[in-house]
Amino acid sequence: MGRDKERARVWARQYYLDHRDEISAKRKANRPESAKLYREKNREEINAHSREMYRTNIEKEHERRKKYYESHKNESMTRYRMQRAKKLQVTVEKVLASEIYERDAWVCQLCKKKVNRTLKYPHPLSQSLDHIIPLSRGGAHSKANVQLAHLSCNVGLGVRGTKQTRLF
Repeated sequence: MGRDKERARVWARQYYLDHRDEISAKRKANRPESAKLYREKNREEINAHSREMYRTNIEKEHERRKKYYESHKNESMTRYRMQRAKKLQVTVEKVLASEIYERDAWVCQLCKKKVNRTLKYPHPLSQSLDHIIPLSRGGAHSKANVQLAHLSCNVGLGVRGTKQTRLF
């Protein structure tokens, strides 16, 4: 009996994963209008409750966010870069770092040396996305204006546009 329940649970989970978009759309379409009205009327109370839940479970929430960030690192960084570019009021295009790294064949465009893809931030020789014309100087956040660089090369370059001494 227990094995059948487990198999059914596994099947249901897989079905949900395979049909997530359809299920979400149906749930959204069938959501009662009263729920939306309730959220609008009680926004402050709901926000206060959310803040209180965050405060009482802060370690758990930090762990949850850390896990999410680790599993969605590429998307998170893409979103962060786009927000930063919008804040600086420059042209914004969706740029995936992994696409740029592959385009540049994992070669630093500043020092022309190979970038080790296994090294992670904050290692000085880890990969980073460099804006050719810095955002602070009005450069666009677009595929044409970004390139792969070692972190130390990128930091050494700064917004000056001229290469300084490499740290490593």
